[in-house]
Amino acid sequence: MLLLLAGGFAQAEQFIDQQGLRVHYNAMPSVGLSAEVARHYGIRRSSARSIVVITPQDADNDFAPLTASVTGRARNLVGQGKTLEFRQVREAQAIYYIAEISYAHMETLRFEIDVEVEGRAAPVTVRFQQQFYRDE
Repeated sequence: MLLLLAGGFAQAEQFIDQQGLRVHYNAMPSVGLSAEVARHYGIRRSSARSIVVITPQDADNDFAPLTASVTGRARNLVGQGKTLEFRQVREAQAIYYIAEISYAHMETLRFEIDVEVEGRAAPVTVRFQQQFYRDE
């Protein structure tokens, strides 16, 4: 699975529970992916790019994976914004949504991601902040 192969994702275990959903989220430099995993998922490995992973689950149904519409933006500390273009990845019994984003050395990005699941009252909004470093 992408999260297991990426290594760094599993360590953080970041999620929110809301409206009967559990949404796991994380961002990490794409260079942390193995060349094989990056090639398999069509991800460009670079010390200047991050991969954002969103995993929606049904908290009322043994955390079964859910199909969702995932949209989002990231802003740096001076307010410059970037739109996140998520794409769905299905493997075995998991569904992930991944997006790539570039960053500058020591740049802090504030993420705001909406996860909309059919039949839920409103989207679940995931907000988090992360600072990125890269080799200069």
